[in-house]
Amino acid sequence: MQYRVCLVPQFTILIPTFDHQDTIEWAIRSVLDQRNQDFELFVVGDGAPQRTTEIVNRLMCRDARIRYFANPKDPAQGEIYRHHALAEAKGEYVCYLSDDDLWLPEHLDVMAEGLADSDFVHTIHTGVSPEGEIYALSGDYAQVSWRKRIQAKNYTLHGLSFAGHKLASYHELPYGWRPRPLGTPCDVHMWRQWLAQPDVKFRTVSRVTGLHFDAPPRRDWSVERRVDELCAWFGRSRESSFASWLGQQVLAFHQRHSRREEQILELVDVCSEAGALAKAAELLEEIIECNQREWRHFKSLADIYLTQGRVSRALALLDQALCLFPAVRHVYSFYGEVLFTHGRHQQALSIFERATELPNTDYDDFLRLAKAQIELGADHDAIAVLSIGGRKFPEIADFADLLSRYQINSPDEDGL
Repeated sequence: MQYRVCLVPQFTILIPTFDHQDTIEWAIRSVLDQRNQDFELFVVGDGAPQRTTEIVNRLMCRDARIRYFANPKDPAQGEIYRHHALAEAKGEYVCYLSDDDLWLPEHLDVMAEGLADSDFVHTIHTGVSPEGEIYALSGDYAQVSWRKRIQAKNYTLHGLSFAGHKLASYHELPYGWRPRPLGTPCDVHMWRQWLAQPDVKFRTVSRVTGLHFDAPPRRDWSVERRVDELCAWFGRSRESSFASWLGQQVLAFHQRHSRREEQILELVDVCSEAGALAKAAELLEEIIECNQREWRHFKSLADIYLTQGRVSRALALLDQALCLFPAVRHVYSFYGEVLFTHGRHQQALSIFERATELPNTDYDDFLRLAKAQIELGADHDAIAVLSIGGRKFPEIADFADLLSRYQINSPDEDGL
């Protein structure tokens, strides 16, 4: 079937390609098979072999929406070629697909819904292991902790095939696609650029809309074997019951992952009770490396570090936790108390004071700050803090009782 090129398509789709050759045909087929047909498709070569050119040219003859950008091999990973291609894009939205991944038929519909009120969207990164098992990444851009983790480490909530953004928002970025620093994946480098923009609206869409086939564990596979795998999964993914089955597989994967985490935490308790703190710390470090969603894991590990006398390590961990959980009051109280106990009084006061500025602050935060000021002899500062707290929480015991409780001289007695 011949398709005419729409002057202003809803989507521009980019498929970067280097050396996967025949797998790209199935990637392109999964695009052409979308329920939403309002797109232009750019295949962006980065020193791709002649075989890739032959495949794309054949498909271009059937569908005028496909364009092939033939480029020599870039010293990096062809990021600049993606940028140049987007300079010619006409779509309102941009989506990406790796040349050895597949989209489910509803992918563009789901992305259009998400991008209607957001600048950058991703669906659940869902992968197929070489053994045919389903796995998925978890996380939500709505959580500051996840955004900070991506900015701090070579970690991402999703690969290229699950991301999309508004073209207009891309043009507002300071650089766009550009060569990555050594050791940083090119997609992570790009996502960080989005995350650094203060006004970008992010959205995580909890839908399974694609399949990723990681290349490194398939490095020893023949081209024929890789093509056979994609062909089989493409056929399965077009069955009416596949989306439901895949969603169940993703849910089962997360349940197994959660059970394993709970088993590790139980083992942490056993090790701690037996005095095997080094092993307990190692297990908690493993959990935190894989999942930074829970403050309790950080607190447990910090407690172990403190018991071991590794104060600097505990403070570094708590500083990381404060960045990841900026709205959790208990982070401030625990971190501040550790700082105060170990003689870092001014840092502790700063942390305690920040707790009183949180939207969900409680009177305990004011009391904790005042108590620290009293111990440091700053009675007047403590009076001011308790006064503010008393006005903010009038249902708590009256100001005079608090002054008496901590034996603070009143302003009159102090000659003020």
